[in-house]
Amino acid sequence: MTECGFELFGSNKVEKLYIEDLASFVTIDFGVFRNGQSPFARADRIFAGNEEITDRIVVPAVSRLGDHVFSYSRFKEIVLPKGLTEICDSAFVNCSNLTHIEIPQSVRSIGKSAFAYCSSLKSAALPDCSVGEDAFTACFSITSIENVSIYGTIGERMFAGCTGLEKLTVPAGVSKIAAGAFVGCSNLKTIEFEERSSPLTIESAAFGHAAIKEIVIPSLTTVCDDCFLGCSALKSIWISEDVTLLENWNAFCPADVYLPGTWEMKNGKPARIVDAGEATLEMQAVFSKNDRMIFKKAGILYE
Repeated sequence: MTECGFELFGSNKVEKLYIEDLASFVTIDFGVFRNGQSPFARADRIFAGNEEITDRIVVPAVSRLGDHVFSYSRFKEIVLPKGLTEICDSAFVNCSNLTHIEIPQSVRSIGKSAFAYCSSLKSAALPDCSVGEDAFTACFSITSIENVSIYGTIGERMFAGCTGLEKLTVPAGVSKIAAGAFVGCSNLKTIEFEERSSPLTIESAAFGHAAIKEIVIPSLTTVCDDCFLGCSALKSIWISEDVTLLENWNAFCPADVYLPGTWEMKNGKPARIVDAGEATLEMQAVFSKNDRMIFKKAGILYE
């Protein structure tokens, strides 16, 4: 069996589920199952072979986990096998008891909403792989993220609503922070960027409704519309050289904007230069014909 029909159990709970071949079972796509709940969630007791599975399950050696395979399940620990390469869409969605999972370095693809709404998951350590949108949406307990480069892109709404996240460091290898990547991370107070030598694009509402008070936009960055939408605590935005700002990049954001030549780093913190010459804040209201500002050198606007 490779797919599971919508009406396998109807709308009923199952008292006991016996799985003869667990390795084959976890590769089945359950995406069409009623209410998105896998059989693991529908059964009161689960047996693999002669052994009953309770809070912990060890997944056999497989290369792929099917759609919704563990969705809504009650497991507190799921051990994934070395050699696993693909985690399909919604594989662990709504596993609300799951506190920790180690994703093998062999994984090359994580599907859409794979870990969404895993409300007890405390950390995300990711291998170098492609990750679908909403992969960790509403994982309220996540406080740390390791390796967010994800083939150069932090995907759409990837960590949206992760209200436990307080600090983020964006690696130099990231080329895009997609729309809504961290929207709704209402306790995200600190965003730092590693020193860059390649371009970065920050898309719409990427940091919407975050709790940041100040941010330094690094060189070689393009900031898209409404990037800081709803960031009511944001007071200072420090713009580096070689930064492109789209017209509504700071819409609905109350922050003061410090342009190149008006500030410098002192003791690891941005600070206003008292005598900034012609590099004034009035420049933030000037746009080129393409509705964008491009800063190439301190105090000079290139159209």
